[in-house]
Amino acid sequence: MPEVERLCSYSCGELEGSCWTEDAGITKPTIGSCVFSLYNRKAAALGGCAMAIALTRIAVAAVLLSSCSLGFPLTPDAFRQQMVSDAFGKVEKFEVNRSLRDVASTFRERASACLEDVKVSSAGGPPSRYRVVVNRVHPKVLVTDRNVELHVQIKNEYGSFKVLEEPADGYYVLVTQAFPIDGRRTRIEMFGGHETLHTAVKGWAAGTSSACPDLS
Repeated sequence: MPEVERLCSYSCGELEGSCWTEDAGITKPTIGSCVFSLYNRKAAALGGCAMAIALTRIAVAAVLLSSCSLGFPLTPDAFRQQMVSDAFGKVEKFEVNRSLRDVASTFRERASACLEDVKVSSAGGPPSRYRVVVNRVHPKVLVTDRNVELHVQIKNEYGSFKVLEEPADGYYVLVTQAFPIDGRRTRIEMFGGHETLHTAVKGWAAGTSSACPDLS
């Protein structure tokens, strides 16, 4: 625990007081608030405060209420379960007038064009702790005769402490599933995702947009 507290203290300091509490006249960070700081810092590298807040809610929903332990969901199934069960979880289900094959083709093409190995950098913090953070986006498309899945993960490459266990390709921010209804219609289930990422993938699934999400 002391090592976690030390790392958390460093991270929470970057938020200039939002994570600090007063105890007997001594200002110190709490472990719970520090987890928010860690997620805020990682999410901020994807594009400013709005995305940081949204991805923070997604990540915290998947961690703080997960079996009373700290850690990222390590599988897509675990991430989906947390999105469904938690108050902060984001879940959307809808149908599109496209075949499963067409949805799979679009997911493959757009994920490769828009998300594959995309790096997003940010820099900031108080002068004494100014830092540069670099994250890489890792999309994965899985296709079978029965369903299609699109996973989007974020992996820190520079500037962030690894305090919590996470999957090899980074923590999940979006998991999308597609199931055939018949030869011309497909059911889409989306779990998580910042608004711009969620909107882009929804457009890909429906075939109404091929725009890449703005992660700047």
